[in-house]
Amino acid sequence: MLYSFFIALLCALLSLSTATVNAADKVDLYSLSLEELMHIKIQTGSRFSEKLKDAGANITVIDQQQIALRAYRSLEDLLKDIPGVNIYNYSSFTAYNSISVHGDLGNNKVLILQDGVRISPAGGEFAAISHNYPLYYAKRVEVLLGPASIVYGADAFSMVVNIISAEDPQADESQIQLHAGEDGYYQATGIARYGLTNGLLQFGYQRFHSQDYAFAEHFPVYYPPDTVSPEGNDFNFSPEENQQLFIKYNVAETFEFGINHSDYQYASYYASKPDTSAFNTDNFEHIKQTSIYTRLNLDVTDKLSSSSLFSYGAYRLEDDSTISNIFSLGRQSEVFDTLYRFADTQRYNLFQDFKWDMGEAGNVVLGLHIDHIKSIPVTADLTKPYDTDKAFDKQNQFYQDTDRFSDDLALPVQFFENTQRSHAIFLQHNWAINKKHRVIYGLRYDDNSFYDDVTTPRASYIFSQNNGNVLKVIYGHAFLAPSPDFVYANYGKFNAFSFSGQWTATKTFHAPNETLKPEISRSLIVNYDMGINAFNRIKWVAYYKIVDDAILNTPDEEAQQFIPDALLFKTESYKNVGELTSYGFDISINNKYAFSAFNLESWFSWSSTFGHLEIDKSQQELPGITPQSFNLGLSLYQQEQWSFSAQLKLSGHANSLALKPEDNEARVNVSGFTVLDLHGSWAMWHKLHLLLDIYNLLDEKYAQPNFRSDIDSLPESPQPQRQFVAGLKLVF
Repeated sequence: MLYSFFIALLCALLSLSTATVNAADKVDLYSLSLEELMHIKIQTGSRFSEKLKDAGANITVIDQQQIALRAYRSLEDLLKDIPGVNIYNYSSFTAYNSISVHGDLGNNKVLILQDGVRISPAGGEFAAISHNYPLYYAKRVEVLLGPASIVYGADAFSMVVNIISAEDPQADESQIQLHAGEDGYYQATGIARYGLTNGLLQFGYQRFHSQDYAFAEHFPVYYPPDTVSPEGNDFNFSPEENQQLFIKYNVAETFEFGINHSDYQYASYYASKPDTSAFNTDNFEHIKQTSIYTRLNLDVTDKLSSSSLFSYGAYRLEDDSTISNIFSLGRQSEVFDTLYRFADTQRYNLFQDFKWDMGEAGNVVLGLHIDHIKSIPVTADLTKPYDTDKAFDKQNQFYQDTDRFSDDLALPVQFFENTQRSHAIFLQHNWAINKKHRVIYGLRYDDNSFYDDVTTPRASYIFSQNNGNVLKVIYGHAFLAPSPDFVYANYGKFNAFSFSGQWTATKTFHAPNETLKPEISRSLIVNYDMGINAFNRIKWVAYYKIVDDAILNTPDEEAQQFIPDALLFKTESYKNVGELTSYGFDISINNKYAFSAFNLESWFSWSSTFGHLEIDKSQQELPGITPQSFNLGLSLYQQEQWSFSAQLKLSGHANSLALKPEDNEARVNVSGFTVLDLHGSWAMWHKLHLLLDIYNLLDEKYAQPNFRSDIDSLPESPQPQRQFVAGLKLVF
């Protein structure tokens, strides 16, 4: 079946290739020096095109050639090499991985865009950032570290990632890539581009599958040999699977239409203890995300331009998403019941932006944004799949085991629905005082029907020297909207029926909290980009960040009785109870050299992060912090002929979520590691390239922090060992 799919995809793209443009017209980005790259136009800083050096934000740009040389096939691959970013894989059963940016942990604090349009979960849900965000269609990726709420509103909290696709009908090519590796790994991608009159039409598709989780074999200390799970299953994991569709049509710089759809799933029991999970490979999180948009850019006058963007986003946790572990243990037997989960969110956005170009004096941007969200937040654990043909209040679902006596005594599951409307206005002035000095300042106001109104300021000072050195001092606020999943999270078990005719839960039950407010961050960033010469640059970044009203899961002083005809003895909920402080620095060095026989590019980064979490005047270490980490990379290549890249990551210990029993202020930490990856390509014939990747060449046995309950999970999350992947790339 897989072989047939590959052949069908190859034939389809070969038939389409006759309409594609000549690849000889493609711009060679390597011909640009590192100094010249500071002048490339980017979009992420202000939603309008501007030079990288003039953007009032800390932005890193990864171009198409670097993506290819370093074998970045997904955002997960790329972000692990960004200074200040740490990715902890297999660490969360609800999200597969967890991402920390400058000490601030949370996938929902990262806003992901495609050509400036949100493709993150529509309601700010906590979801994986992995192969569901592929890069096969990317022209470049712009990564903004720091606050960006003034431009994008909620959730542009710790990082904004903008995947920029091709736009020039004369400068891009079509291609397919096929990869296969050990343990069931395969990936197929294809992108077909048609150069039209003043426009470009693109179709892309990805199919991904990976089963590289032989943790029981490599970690016998956690999964003892000759043992099985309580359900009699071997310690195997559900594969990670993903299908992704990309469509884009643009006419010059005037009109644009796009679709991005992803359907992906991953195991819902990573890092489980051997005796706390069924290890049933039918248990997984299954998520679908869709983004559809249209954009119209107009020049109202020679100085005034307009950008109108309408987008629709959808997120669904499908009704076949299940768990089977100690929390689903049925009262009538020692068997783990299979329980289901469901969530559904739809989001409509209208962005109307105006830009007044003042020439060499800078520009003024005015934005008017309207947002509408309708959500069924993630449900309590269900004993049968959610019926998508019925309204949420017509589901006829009962809490586990409460229907075992009679229908009259069964306790109906509480479902919720959330609707939010938001209106925002922002104004930003980018003032070029002279050729060396630039000041950027602005203010945004958000009026939301569900949570408190938020005012977000930003100010930046930029000093550009004649030799290309750029100093940026950036101050800004950001806010993280309380996700409906956090507000309405509810789960737990009833374990008794009282004489008064009530179902009771003596163990802790998670309850909703409709008073949850946004988290607010205040950040100061100093960014100095220094050119030693045109082909060697050093970048220093120092930052200090405070997050007020940090959201944490904490016990309720008095149990919430949110379920009719039930008695809850203890409840917990998400609350705004803490203040997070993080600070540190990133240093990165980039070099480019051109020799007669080959080209060379090298990079090095060192990140150092510290911080604490204060709750009721008591300080704790931050979870998800890796105090010291290093990245070292080298790429050698001859244009269109061969390439070789080596990437070395050295990571110090990292803090997990759990606190040490003997010290409630110190967190359990996981040992550091050293991982070396190699990537190579060779042009066998014309545009046909052979690819080879070796991950974890040294076969390092290592683990990363786990962010699950310590009741049912291992103290750390095992990681895959050495893996070989071979591939073919055909360029049209």
